[in-house]
Amino acid sequence: MKKKHLILIGILLLVFFSIFNLTIRREPEFIPLPLLSGEEASRIGAYKEVVLIKYPPQDRKIINNCKLNYLRKYGKNLCSLNHEITTYYLCFYKKTCCTSYFISHPEDHTGFSSDILAEDCEDDDLDMFSYQRSEENPNIWYSSYPKDFKDTVFCNCNTVSDTLLLK
Repeated sequence: MKKKHLILIGILLLVFFSIFNLTIRREPEFIPLPLLSGEEASRIGAYKEVVLIKYPPQDRKIINNCKLNYLRKYGKNLCSLNHEITTYYLCFYKKTCCTSYFISHPEDHTGFSSDILAEDCEDDDLDMFSYQRSEENPNIWYSSYPKDFKDTVFCNCNTVSDTLLLK
């Protein structure tokens, strides 16, 4: 009789531990994809960075703030980019089986068996940030996407970028 109780208690503990483990809130983890990032990873005149997010928050406002914090802490210093670069993209994707392939493989744009992150893993897209270099003054960058995000980066002067948070 005691053996049955111990087995029952063990099963209940395992069930409770499993439920707790599934409901625990995990902090998002950012995984840069260097094989898909850089000047040569995008079209001519553009610089692209691609980042996977493991455990992305479900709330849109929270995930947007996490992406903005990543941009501020780890995004490319726009002032360090070559003057031929006129566009900067910071793209985010959920870390899934599909996107994990690109951690150790570059994109392949050739032939029947091509592997392209934006096409193969379209459902995992978490949006991006985009900046355009000013045509009038190449030392100024303006945010161009998302539309509700306004930011200006001034290079070669003592001003700090003026940022309005995402809504």
